[in-house]
Amino acid sequence: MLIAPSKQVRWLIDCDSFFASCEISLRPELKWLPVCVWGDIVIAATYDLKALWISIWTPVWEVKKIAPLNTVFLKPRMEVYKEISWRLMSYLHKKAIDIQVFSIDEAFVEFTSYDRAYNMSYEKMMILLQRDIQQKIWIPVSIWLAPTKLLAKIGAGFAKPYGVFVCLEENDINVFLQSLPFWKIPFIGRQTQKKLRFTCETAFDFKKLAYEVVKQELWTSWLKIWFELNSYNAMTLWRQKTKPKSIGRSRSFNPYFTHDKQKVW
Repeated sequence: MLIAPSKQVRWLIDCDSFFASCEISLRPELKWLPVCVWGDIVIAATYDLKALWISIWTPVWEVKKIAPLNTVFLKPRMEVYKEISWRLMSYLHKKAIDIQVFSIDEAFVEFTSYDRAYNMSYEKMMILLQRDIQQKIWIPVSIWLAPTKLLAKIGAGFAKPYGVFVCLEENDINVFLQSLPFWKIPFIGRQTQKKLRFTCETAFDFKKLAYEVVKQELWTSWLKIWFELNSYNAMTLWRQKTKPKSIGRSRSFNPYFTHDKQKVW
């Protein structure tokens, strides 16, 4: 293979319930209350609401049926969120070797060899960074550490809320991928699911496919995903260079965002 195995350490720093956390940071009296930021649908919710199976895109009328009576419903203030995001990203730029802003509330950060430079474990570094961000930006973050960006992105949700997770060893990565359903790999489409429905049940099954099979049967983007799951850096992800102008422009892995309410419903 022409691509060398990754010797880098990719950190994904992801804010916890970012819009709701921004509101709480500006209004401390909300700290112990359920908070829901909404338009016609839920845009962000604190984790006590998420524990009730309330998630992003849930219609607000449905949330009001099951949410506690003391739930605070707030309209989004994008200019405020953009400013807090800008403060966080500026902070990370000063701390890291390299930073790739991925959306309004998450960024990939390069800290390779910092554990040796500072003579401490990655876990301790992550906890110290979490605390520092909490004190200076007033926003809770979760951090996932892996050899490639895709592995870091896939695993980010498993560290929330306010969690840290290191997954660098091959055996740990394999155990994690064995627990991840195949369809949860980012970028997957219905056609690919159909092609591999008898071959792959988990992300690990896809990782163990032969290189020739992936190259011949699937698209180039899936070959890059296969490399990333096997700890080879192969993907260049979209880089956000400016402040996002709207929620729609703070995109995630899925590039197909829309403002069409009917389509969202």
